[in-house]
Amino acid sequence: MDLGNRPVIIATVLILLAALAISIGVYFRSSRLNRFHAHAEYWVYSTADSMPNQDRLMGRLVGENPYVQQGQNPISAGEGLLFSDVRLKIALVLRSKNPNLFQGNKLPESIPDQHEFVADVSRFHSIIRLQYGSPVKLKDKRHLQFLLHASDAAAELTGATWIFDKITGSLRTKEELEKILGENFDVTKLQFHVRLEEAEDQTFRSFGLIKIGVPDFETHPIPRDQMSLVRTLLEKYIALSWERGETFPDPIKAYDDEFFLLQKRVSPTLTQMRIVRKQMIS
Repeated sequence: MDLGNRPVIIATVLILLAALAISIGVYFRSSRLNRFHAHAEYWVYSTADSMPNQDRLMGRLVGENPYVQQGQNPISAGEGLLFSDVRLKIALVLRSKNPNLFQGNKLPESIPDQHEFVADVSRFHSIIRLQYGSPVKLKDKRHLQFLLHASDAAAELTGATWIFDKITGSLRTKEELEKILGENFDVTKLQFHVRLEEAEDQTFRSFGLIKIGVPDFETHPIPRDQMSLVRTLLEKYIALSWERGETFPDPIKAYDDEFFLLQKRVSPTLTQMRIVRKQMIS
C-alpha cells in the first residue's frame, strides 16, 4: 500500500461523506416540506369551566340539529363518524392556565382588533378548541361541515358568544355563525373558509387553503398597476384549488392571457408564489 497518498485518500473520503450528508439533509428537508398536511381549528370562547358533555354535543349535532332543511340533517352519517376519528381533537383551554388568551391587551396578533370582543373577553373562563389535522390526503371536505356545526353546538351548550377561526384569523359572533348555518346547508364552500389578504407592502397572502391540505401562499411585492390582475389570478387559483381539493397546476387565463403561478415550498403549510406570463412562440 502506498502510504504516501494517505492524506489524499482521507480528504477524498471526508469530501464524499460531507456530500452524502448534505444530500441526505436536502432530501429530508424536501420530504418534510412537501409532506401532506391539512389543518383546521376553531376556538369557542366560553363562560363555562368544563367541556360540554359528549353525549349532549352529539345529540345537538344529530338528533336535535336546528339547521335541518327539508327533512335532511346537515350532519349526516359521514360527518358523524368524525366523532371517532383520531384526527379530531376537542380540548378545553382554561383561563387559569392560559391567561394571555383572555386579556384584551395581550391577545394573539392573529385575533382581529374588534372592540366588542375585547370588551367581552374578560368574561370568558375557557376556550373549547376544536381541531382537525390530517397527514394523509383527504377524500372530501366533510370535516369542515362538522367543525362549523360542532363549534355552534359547543357555543350553544356553554353560553359562548364568539367563535374564532384560528387558521384564517377571523372572528364570528354566535349570531353570525347561526345565520351562516341557517342559510347554507353546505358550509364547506370556499367563502366560509378562505381569506385573501392584501398587505400594505403590496403583497398577497392566503389564509385557509391549508384546511383541505393545499398550502397557503404569499407573493412578493406586486407593482401597483398589476394589483388588480394579480388579485383576479389568485382568486381564480384559490377557487380552482378548492374545487379540486389539491393545488391547481395548470396555467390560469385572465384578460385574454395565460399565466403560470409558480410556487416554492417554504414550510409544510406555506409556499412563496411567483406569477409568470405564458410566452407564446410563433
